[in-house]
Amino acid sequence: MCIGYAIVIPTLPVRSHLKTPVLPPLFLNDIHLHSTQILNAVQNFFTFHLIEPFGLEYSSRGLSFEDLELKLRQFFQSLTPDGPRYDTYLVYYSGPVDENGNWALTGDERLKLDQLLEWWRVLSPGYDSRLLLVVDTEQSYHWVRQIASTSHLYTAIQTWQSKVPLDSELGSCTQIGTFTIDWVDYNCSDSGKINWRSYDQTTQPLYAVSNSWSDFQFRSPTPADIANFWNSNFQNAAKLMISVTNGLRLSSTCLCSDCVLRCLRRKRMKWLPPLEYDTGHGFKLVYSYI
Repeated sequence: MCIGYAIVIPTLPVRSHLKTPVLPPLFLNDIHLHSTQILNAVQNFFTFHLIEPFGLEYSSRGLSFEDLELKLRQFFQSLTPDGPRYDTYLVYYSGPVDENGNWALTGDERLKLDQLLEWWRVLSPGYDSRLLLVVDTEQSYHWVRQIASTSHLYTAIQTWQSKVPLDSELGSCTQIGTFTIDWVDYNCSDSGKINWRSYDQTTQPLYAVSNSWSDFQFRSPTPADIANFWNSNFQNAAKLMISVTNGLRLSSTCLCSDCVLRCLRRKRMKWLPPLEYDTGHGFKLVYSYI
């Protein structure tokens, strides 16, 4: 099961060495309308792939560090209706960032990837769930290498990099959201397949996974789960079926093979990552070479 939390904040064109330019009201209105379209696309994506929505947040004034920390901590601790943790926690962010891809918050504060992963590390007991970041911002590609070098956590990022030179004043604020809309269409429409290598495509999709990402296994029912299910639905046959299923055991040879396969999967994801990676939830991460 997958749970998602989306944050969309209108992105105004700003450069570190320049002041925020004075923009006409019509341009500002277009930015807010575009941000609403982004949020609607993410909502459709959650619905199409049966992703449990923790929240779909639109903030025209930005978020404070304290508010964002509180919400992310609550999100990371969310449990399924049955009690266990979700398999995958998806965080979507489209909003202002600095030149290093750090999320720009109110009060001139920043959320760095190291801090985000530290919250996840603390609030993901046993490291038995995956954290997937889908980030649609101008500089988010800076986080790709950091995610790829992360160890002992199941983490991944899907983002993009511009194929065209950025406007010296307006940057790529007009491109932000384009990737989200294309990626959602790619994962939700059979007829609307996107050709990521097309010359008309202005965004180059990028993804990266942590070293141990490929080790993840979706949660399987425990003997207690099986017993509860059979007792509540098929009481007469419960004891027989449970005894049969519990009698099956993996041999040491199988366990050894699992170790070898796990090592090979890690090497493959590091050296030859697929251009399309199936997350197991019905949607794919995509990568395209320029």
